[in-house]
Amino acid sequence: MDLSCLKPVRLWGDYGSVLAGGYYRRDDAGRLCLHRAGPFLPPISFPWGLEGHRAVVSDEFRTALQEAGFDGIQFREAVKDRIVALDWHTWDRSAASPRRHPPGGEPEDYIWDKPHAPRAAQQMPPAWELVAPLIEAGYEDIPELQHELVPPLRAILPRREYPAWFRTRAEYGDQVLSPEARAWVERAAGEWVSFEPLRWRYAEPG
Repeated sequence: MDLSCLKPVRLWGDYGSVLAGGYYRRDDAGRLCLHRAGPFLPPISFPWGLEGHRAVVSDEFRTALQEAGFDGIQFREAVKDRIVALDWHTWDRSAASPRRHPPGGEPEDYIWDKPHAPRAAQQMPPAWELVAPLIEAGYEDIPELQHELVPPLRAILPRREYPAWFRTRAEYGDQVLSPEARAWVERAAGEWVSFEPLRWRYAEPG
């Protein structure tokens, strides 16, 4: 099967990763608490936190996903915990670097230690954590690719039927799409994501 990993948009290196995705933490109830720029919220984004990247969708995109009928996908409302007012989405995304760098020079300085902007949070649409079905996978090194700067891993998947959209680990896993699901995401939100082929094999019998 030709499976793809759904990845964050490639935009201005780490600066774009912070602006488009931001960060998160979990509250005591397990809700995703967003720390990001606003009020603009991409249809799908990938904030970073202690569990790796998580997938977050806007309210409008959640409705589109529900209408598309992807089996097993659930949504949990996210908390707009610290929204920093910054209209980064109006900058030229074809440029090699963002229009404005943060004062400290580090990408996280766009968000960290900045005050919460209640008005920007109010203007931001509801945000939802996308929780895809979990198909637990192992990972292994690929000997012939160990010379690469960041050697990729190969997923080891159980022999079973897979939903069109699933994740391979509860933490630090991949969002995996079938060809049909990838085509749908490309049509619906292609400018806000990127894709990589999933390197994988079946687990051995037994």
